[in-house]
Amino acid sequence: MVFDIYYISRIEEYARKQTDKCPFIKPKTFCSAYKVHCYSEEMKRCDKEVMKYA
Repeated sequence: MVFDIYYISRIEEYARKQTDKCPFIKPKTFCSAYKVHCYSEEMKRCDKEVMKYA
């Protein structure tokens, strides 16, 4: 599968924005360790789809 640059850029921008807003960023090891999750369901699906080919 080929992803266009706009699609990848959108995912990257969203990830950076969510990381900047994360209240757990200092002690964070991985997101699944916390009960609060920052990613929307739609963006989780997009990220997962891209990471299949990474």
